[in-house]
Amino acid sequence: MPIEATFAFVSREYYIEVILPLAVRSTFSYLVPEHLLEELIVGKRVVVPFGARRYYAGLIYKLDVQPPKGFKQKSISYVMDDEPVITEMQLVFWEWMSRYYMSGLGSIMHVALPNALKISSQTTVALYEGLEEMPELSEDERMLYNQMNDGKDHEVTELEKLSTRTAIQRALDGLIRKGVAILTEELKNIAKPRTIEFVRLTEEYEDQTLLSDFLNGLSNAPKQMELLMRFVEMSGYFQGEASLVQKKQLLEKAKSTTAILNSLMQKGVFELKTEIEGWDSQAEDAPDIELNELQQQSFKDIKSSFKTKDVCLLRGVTGSGKTLIYAELAKEYIDQGKQVLYLVPEIALTTQLVQRLKKLLGMEVMVYHSRFSNKDRLTTWLNLLNSNEPVVLVGARSSVFLPFQNLAVSYTH
Repeated sequence: MPIEATFAFVSREYYIEVILPLAVRSTFSYLVPEHLLEELIVGKRVVVPFGARRYYAGLIYKLDVQPPKGFKQKSISYVMDDEPVITEMQLVFWEWMSRYYMSGLGSIMHVALPNALKISSQTTVALYEGLEEMPELSEDERMLYNQMNDGKDHEVTELEKLSTRTAIQRALDGLIRKGVAILTEELKNIAKPRTIEFVRLTEEYEDQTLLSDFLNGLSNAPKQMELLMRFVEMSGYFQGEASLVQKKQLLEKAKSTTAILNSLMQKGVFELKTEIEGWDSQAEDAPDIELNELQQQSFKDIKSSFKTKDVCLLRGVTGSGKTLIYAELAKEYIDQGKQVLYLVPEIALTTQLVQRLKKLLGMEVMVYHSRFSNKDRLTTWLNLLNSNEPVVLVGARSSVFLPFQNLAVSYTH
């Protein structure tokens, strides 16, 4: 579950401790503006200034701390999240890693969070639109001015490709000092999770009499009528409370278009609901896993070992049947409503293993590794963060940082 924390408001300055994704040993204290106090929860991201012109998305680590004396504390800029993006168990894990590997929490944060949850501060430059009189420019400044004179913002790193870095920096500095250009700081989210759009009836048209009257009035709009009738059919409207229907499936079934759907939305019949793309955790009927005598004995020994120890080593040469034992253990924990992590040493092993586990377990298997897109990794992260449904996830080393809510056991291949 997300981390919860409460605090009392008093008439004084309030500080929090923040983890920044930097290779430093320490965390950093920041002053909190009064209007942001109610939004503070450990595990949320906050945008904070660091250095002269840089901003970072840090994680709230501790609330109501005493800042170091003798330093002028900077204020946080804003709170990014409505809910924490890491769990309490993850933070405990990070603290253990920090002690065990003698590494700063910032370094761990940098490798643990998916890129899509990190914010990058990129210096951009634009021409000043309110310039009344053009000052005299050097040759390099004129070249840079002409390159930037397109009404857009430009990243400094891109401008530096036009010539030597020293020449561009000198010309840019000249344009800024003469008031021709201005620097801005842009905080950019790298990606958003994959989402699915659903169609549902508005509260008003959940009333069957009103919906029937509306249908009767669509005699001159057959395409809208067809779309609405398909929704009624797919949602089970007349069998009880109408369920959500995927927008894509509805349009395909009705052979309709987004424009027709929008027309019904404008008439107040439909509304859209967007949800993070989830996974199918429903197990189908899977064949019984048949273990030979040695595998059965190993299975019993592992279960017995788990009663007193957290770790058990299963030794066996390639092809000796270890995967069947892992699958039998996974099936047992899935039946108990638990989550299972299956670690592999390299990405190349995941594809074949995933297909085999799907057949053995009769359910979808999630995958997480560095070759997945930022959007896919963020989607997996948020699904696990917001659900304790049973799942089997096959992943490389980075998957140990995922926000499992109900992890029963993990296996290493």
